[in-house]
Amino acid sequence: MHSETTLAAEVEAAVSTAIGAILKEDDPVKRYEKLSHQLTVYDRVVTRIADEKAQCAADLASKGESFARVAGLLSVGTRSRAQQLIGRGRRQPVIFAFRDQNGELHGDAHLLATIPHNEARLQFEPTDRNLFFAGHLLQVYFGHVDEDTVTPSLYAYTTVDTTTGERRVRPTQKIHDILFVTCTDS
Repeated sequence: MHSETTLAAEVEAAVSTAIGAILKEDDPVKRYEKLSHQLTVYDRVVTRIADEKAQCAADLASKGESFARVAGLLSVGTRSRAQQLIGRGRRQPVIFAFRDQNGELHGDAHLLATIPHNEARLQFEPTDRNLFFAGHLLQVYFGHVDEDTVTPSLYAYTTVDTTTGERRVRPTQKIHDILFVTCTDS
């Protein structure tokens, strides 16, 4: 472990590298805008680091280590905390936003700025043809979203990506509700 003095020095070096030039900006509005952008970048970095740490726990569990052993090896405290990390490492991405045929975004579109995500197409063909989006080709956005922020749906949709082909992805409950609750006036 690092001493507090060493950690403080590492933080200052990281701050200098990440935003040193921005802090020299004289215009407070421009400085604020640049800092906001950097914060978005670093939020993604922090999320990625947390995901990679969780993957380490999942990798240990995949090798047959018990939750208690993973907790000890990673110094995370309790068996329960190790189980949470393993779950995060194994979790699947969810569809958290989509763009309809008219270009309008739906769902948690604000997460596009902070969540690393993939894009795919979803040809929405439910049996109930009275649903608003029935028959639409949707552009969906999916990624690893904190389950404290969103609730994954129990259903999965088949999406198509030009590089990976077909893939089953669960939507958030919010996306599922938008697709299945919003009906047209007949």
